Amino acid sequence: MNTFYEMLSTLLTVGGVGIINYIIAEQLDAIDTTQQGTNREKALSIVFTMLDFILYLGLRVVLSKLTLKGNVLTFTTAALTVIISLLISFKLSKKINKLFYHLINRVRGQNHMSYRRSVTNWKSAFETNGKMQRVYLYDFNHNPLGFGWRVGISNDKESNYSISFKPTADEGTQPSYDDIIQRIQSDDLANDYDILQYVNFQQKFIAIIANSRD
Repeated sequence: MNTFYEMLSTLLTVGGVGIINYIIAEQLDAIDTTQQGTNREKALSIVFTMLDFILYLGLRVVLSKLTLKGNVLTFTTAALTVIISLLISFKLSKKINKLFYHLINRVRGQNHMSYRRSVTNWKSAFETNGKMQRVYLYDFNHNPLGFGWRVGISNDKESNYSISFKPTADEGTQPSYDDIIQRIQSDDLANDYDILQYVNFQQKFIAIIANSRD
């Protein structure tokens, strides 16, 4: 019976924490959120589970040498596995992801392959780095779709991109596409903002993104 409880606690602890590890990494943008429901998402969850299992076994070996036995050993190992694993996810998931892609891109570069990032072009384009971000949206016919200080963007797949704004009080109506193109080419605006143009060919819109330098 004790063996059954030990196996059950191991499966519940490692399996459950592995899924939570994935969710934490996803919310910290350490992994590509567009992989939801794909084989890659399942594979990453399995990897997290395997690492948690290794941690569980290591802790059990160490704790057993401290004369812990039976249910006390099982409970202590499970509790420490959960705590340590979650702390690693919160503190190190982005650093581990950065190191992983550094190594991947190093190998890809040696094989004359293009650079890879762990986030989509959509999320990469709208990274704020803690700065204020002004966005102007236009359709492919250059009709205005909205503008203002960016509040949030969708976390969905490519067919469901959306964005929310806080209206600007200093511009009135949205400037025309030609006008905004002229503005972003001026030295004055370039000194105050980092300018990026994002084009979505599926939903057919153009975003002019201005990140404040202050």
